[in-house]
Amino acid sequence: MSGPVDHPAHYTAHPRGIECIDVVRTLRFTLGSALKYLWRFDLKGRALEDLQKAQWYVRDELALRQRMAFRVVPRPLPEVAGIDRRARNLDGVEVSCRDITAAMPGAVGLAFALIWDAEFAFADTERLVRADRLIGDEIAARGQRE
Repeated sequence: MSGPVDHPAHYTAHPRGIECIDVVRTLRFTLGSALKYLWRFDLKGRALEDLQKAQWYVRDELALRQRMAFRVVPRPLPEVAGIDRRARNLDGVEVSCRDITAAMPGAVGLAFALIWDAEFAFADTERLVRADRLIGDEIAARGQRE
């Protein structure tokens, strides 16, 4: 079935045919929600609001990680920047972060990639802090235009 409930256009409009849910269902709730709002931010006519929601989820994840920092045993983590992380949908189709962000404007695409990478490096908050700044810059730029 296709339509506004099962497959809304703002989640299925990616030029590669990738659907948002196939990516976000593989992530933690807060990071998946942030990516969902970045995915659709320019497609529903509420770009500024969607960017603000994405930023809220990034900040919520940062706060969670800070609260849990004393529970996480630090261990050396491989550098994940530049690695093309992949997700597999329920049909077994593999998509990569590069596939998704290729259709996104620069700063938003980079924020998306940083958030995706943060999923794989829980003890590292630097990527989320950078994503938060990028989204904040985009909010400021769009706020001045609207």
